[in-house]
Amino acid sequence: MPSSSRRKFLVATAVTGISGIAGCSRFQSCSPQRTQHETDIDLSEEAQWPAQYYDAANTCYNPSARDPTEGVQVAWRYTLCGPSDDGTIVTPETSYLQNQVIDTQTGESAGEWESDSTPSISDGAAYYPVNDSDMDNPQLRARDSTTGETLWTADLPRGVSLPSPTIEGETVYIAADDLYAMNRETGEERWRFETPSETELTGIPAVREGTAYIFGEDYTLYAVDTETGDEQWQGTPVQSKGSSPIPSVANGLVYIAPSEDKMGEVRALNPTDGSIAWRHEIDSWVFSPLAVTEQSVFAVCGGDRGLVTAIDAETGERQWQQSFEDVPRLVTVAVGSENVYAGSMWASDDAPVYALDQATGEQRWQFNTRPRDFGDYRQMIVNGIAAVDEYVFVTTSGEVYALQEQS
Repeated sequence: MPSSSRRKFLVATAVTGISGIAGCSRFQSCSPQRTQHETDIDLSEEAQWPAQYYDAANTCYNPSARDPTEGVQVAWRYTLCGPSDDGTIVTPETSYLQNQVIDTQTGESAGEWESDSTPSISDGAAYYPVNDSDMDNPQLRARDSTTGETLWTADLPRGVSLPSPTIEGETVYIAADDLYAMNRETGEERWRFETPSETELTGIPAVREGTAYIFGEDYTLYAVDTETGDEQWQGTPVQSKGSSPIPSVANGLVYIAPSEDKMGEVRALNPTDGSIAWRHEIDSWVFSPLAVTEQSVFAVCGGDRGLVTAIDAETGERQWQQSFEDVPRLVTVAVGSENVYAGSMWASDDAPVYALDQATGEQRWQFNTRPRDFGDYRQMIVNGIAAVDEYVFVTTSGEVYALQEQS
């Protein structure tokens, strides 16, 4: 485990390099800060949730997590001034949420930086997009996560909203109308993939075994060779409206969750040509991305009620389904070594997080996050869940909770 002195040094140097470079917030009278502290936490040296959906394949699955099974309580809570749509990136020393840097052990602020989306972390560097309010100067930047030193900056096309990047090996991938692949050490462009139809590519690509998978705004899935940037295949549009699914790759298959008109399904595609290996229909919207382990695919759903569905990863047969009548939608899913975590939105007075047994779907515990008021509106959404060591980090539209096993 990291020593206290090493952790303090890393946090202090990160603050020195990062503090004060963010632009002015539109919530001028507010300062993001820790608003609850029960105890410090201490992660093991290798523990982390390094990307929005955990890994380059978007599996939302951390097999090294030591999941709390008997209930949880707050270790600390960090409160933002405005709403956030992302999850939190967690390392033993610091955690990152959009432009906020948080001391992982104490939950105190460790500064701000200029990121538009939550960064991805690899080998001591943070990779993140930056844009101004007019989207006139979008960039991808790499920063030393210890010292705050900028390692490189790469310009991207104007007029685009930038998601978090995907890191695989020595390459950083980001969707900015086209799909860009950049050298992780230098920021030099390796290749750029533009769709034949000139449709914009959106979301966070999934990368595994030499192929990057990404959807276009027309709901077509593209498979791109990671060495050359050439198209390997493209799939028929999976839907006609709504948000594009986010692909996940595991077990020799590509998993997607198209939804339309309150009907959804989970599909497994063959990675060589995009043909359907199996499909599993669900009578509800299915929210992307899915969480995928070696045995199961977990889908969170909603419409009239919240659903968690477990599907055999190889055959597509249903393993179990759990229904939550008091919650209209479950929208966020993550998996540790034992638990499936599902986060909600639009519940009556709060936004619950549920922990379920992976094998049976039996509910192990429930934690209620509090709603956030932003002037004339209220948000109750769980945007991200990260299972790291024996802790669970829950990100809502306005706060980050570090949860530990109930004592």
